[in-house]
Amino acid sequence: MMNLTTRRAAAAAMFAGLAVSTASAQIFQREIGDISDEWSYSVDTTEDGGSVSAGYKRVNGLGSEFHVIKYFPDGTTEWEVTFGGEGEDIAYSVQETKDGGYIVAGESTSFGTGFEIVLLRLDAGGTQLWSYAYEGSFMADPIHAPHPGVALDQGDEGEIYVVGHRASPTGFPFSTPVAFRTDSIGTLEWYNEYVVPTPFQEFPELAFTDIAYSPLDRTAVISGTIRADFPLDPNDPTFLGRTQDATLLKVTADDFAGAAPGGAPVWFFRYDSLFDRDNPDLPNVWETGDGLDVFREGDIILAGRTDLGLAPSGTYRSTHLVHVDAGGGPIWSVDYESFGVDGTPSTVATAYAAVEFDERRDAFVQAGRITSASGGGVNAHTQLTAFGGAPIWSWRYGLDDFRTYAESVQPSIECGYTYAGRIDNPNPPSGLGRGDHYLVANNDDGMTGCLEEEVFVEPVAPLRPRELPIQFDDRFEFLQLPNLTRPVDGFNFALCFDPDCDPGTGPCNAADIAPPFGVLDLDDVNAFIVAFFAMTPAADIAPPFGVWDLDDINLFIAAFLAGCP
Repeated sequence: MMNLTTRRAAAAAMFAGLAVSTASAQIFQREIGDISDEWSYSVDTTEDGGSVSAGYKRVNGLGSEFHVIKYFPDGTTEWEVTFGGEGEDIAYSVQETKDGGYIVAGESTSFGTGFEIVLLRLDAGGTQLWSYAYEGSFMADPIHAPHPGVALDQGDEGEIYVVGHRASPTGFPFSTPVAFRTDSIGTLEWYNEYVVPTPFQEFPELAFTDIAYSPLDRTAVISGTIRADFPLDPNDPTFLGRTQDATLLKVTADDFAGAAPGGAPVWFFRYDSLFDRDNPDLPNVWETGDGLDVFREGDIILAGRTDLGLAPSGTYRSTHLVHVDAGGGPIWSVDYESFGVDGTPSTVATAYAAVEFDERRDAFVQAGRITSASGGGVNAHTQLTAFGGAPIWSWRYGLDDFRTYAESVQPSIECGYTYAGRIDNPNPPSGLGRGDHYLVANNDDGMTGCLEEEVFVEPVAPLRPRELPIQFDDRFEFLQLPNLTRPVDGFNFALCFDPDCDPGTGPCNAADIAPPFGVLDLDDVNAFIVAFFAMTPAADIAPPFGVWDLDDINLFIAAFLAGCP
């Protein structure tokens, strides 16, 4: 390692003008935004090694707008745009398309009654290509809190599958879940709303949370939750109790010459846990179905929350995963109880649409939030689970006074996982608000280098499937929207260089941009010079962002001369 004199000489020799990004390593925690209120609900990793997130931006307490941000691999912002009218517009789901653009799904109150679900198509640079509104309802989920919004997935030919909710014209039930498919340019191909008839309750509440296309049999699988009066005792169907269970619905993806219309149910199961802490002989466990992924031979992984049967019902205490085959039959199911390093129990909740199968590691990764009984507030949470259901690791991010949320997760292209969500920072950096976008990239072991703490997990089990009938009605209506995208600028602040962090896990400060990390030497200087003259994000760390000037150079020099802790 260079001493201070050598570092001064290196800096003086190499700088006729130059400074750094706060992370060249691909692990980081970042706060992105401005003085507005912002939140990310979805993230997708992109073919260039970066990522894209979608959520909302609310300026000066006024209506919210879709907010889409494209990131470079180091987490710095490549571009960001907003979309919306005069009402509330919130994006909940985003994916990269095969041609390098992006498809975004959200809800809106800007475009008239009956047209509340919006699809927005952007090109690779964030320019709007088209946008349509489809029948739906704004924040009409009757079960889940917080509201999961709409979700999307893409098929083999670029077709788009969407789930959401539609307000009932009669007012009861409050809303019905919907699913629809468009072609790759947004033209509606089928649209269905679904209800569950049962002899126990005339209108059980049903809500959808996520959708995934299954290429094996050209179907779509939908996760959700049902709440109704069901028999609690399988030996006495007249003994009813109010309960709530996770559900999976498989529907046809195509219209097969009228024989099986698109969106027709193939099978529909609710999954009821047998592990009741209060009364094992009479299970009444409340669960949710919060998200899913389809993988391998059409198998499905479902994630959600559970109250473990403890009073009061619906007070969710842990997460659960359910692995089923292509026919909906359970292979295994596990509830996961979490504990902090001091042994205190933690309340954990999954995020919606936030479980993914990682082909590289043959494992499942999920994201959400965690609250410790010993204090520490709400933190982002992530867990990696082996293919058979055993936990591999579990971490919480954003300790101390931060309130952080992980709303979505994707395996990164080469290593680790990328999460997006929200950070409520009690002491935000200059130019940033208390509520901003939160972007995390960790390594294969779940670590980012700082602001994290290990969580200990104990699995418990099992459950039983119960098939239910389901009916659907088709509709066909959508509306082309005007071009309402606007480029915006924000700030990008790295949270990952706490002086208490182990310098061996990543960059030690803003000048440590080249390996070996934890060492400041000529490799860092040379990397900065190359990045500065190439005008890449690695050298653009000081505001105004998007400008490579003396402010960047001075910041790099100050960090370089300060040395690693």
